[in-house]
Amino acid sequence: MPKQGEQQWYALRVKARSEKWVEDRASSMNFEVYVPIQEIVKKYARSKRIIKKPLITGIVFLRIHKSDFNSVLSIPYVGQFIKNLNGPAIIPISEIDLLKRITGEVIASHLMNFEFEVGENVEIISGSLAGMKAKIINLKGKSRIIIQLASIGYGMEINVEASNLIRS
Repeated sequence: MPKQGEQQWYALRVKARSEKWVEDRASSMNFEVYVPIQEIVKKYARSKRIIKKPLITGIVFLRIHKSDFNSVLSIPYVGQFIKNLNGPAIIPISEIDLLKRITGEVIASHLMNFEFEVGENVEIISGSLAGMKAKIINLKGKSRIIIQLASIGYGMEINVEASNLIRS
């Protein structure tokens, strides 16, 4: 249970396409703000363009005290806090970290040894399988591994760079 007055992460509904604006305004008010941004490559007839879009449209994450709720709600384009049965939903730091890994914002600095062994439990930290826990059942070269999904016991062969794995 959090201590009284401790900062927590909350999810805030905002007007669509105003996530970055709300992030800038809340940051200027000295709040810790996070908007997960994904990069999408758009292909046109003669060119490619990288577009940055929010991973979750209409949501901004804030780390604040409960006493700051009214200040946050006074920001233009802000709707309301996402709620559960107990009031505004507290977002666990592990979920914020997972969003950062999915968007590639966190690169694990402790991955000095990329050697993995058969039978080792790992977690995929980036790509479409980010957050998935698996067990290595075979190694094929430097980047091709066969993993077994822990939840259903299903084996599948996938290409995973060693830098995208951490020991779990």
